[in-house]
Amino acid sequence: MSRAHVNLDDAAWMCDAAGGAGYADHANARRVFSALSKGAMPPDGAWSPDWLATYQAWMDSGFHP
Repeated sequence: MSRAHVNLDDAAWMCDAAGGAGYADHANARRVFSALSKGAMPPDGAWSPDWLATYQAWMDSGFHP
């Protein structure tokens, strides 16, 4: 995932509240969620609706690690 500058194993990167990438806040986590929702990642297959709902709930609850 480093080719896409995505650091999924870095909680500080995922929870960074900085803006950018077309999002007002938490751009890194929202960018990852957008790619997951479109099925663009991970390369081994799309996430299930349950996994996406869990990710959405994490974002909705404030992006806490």
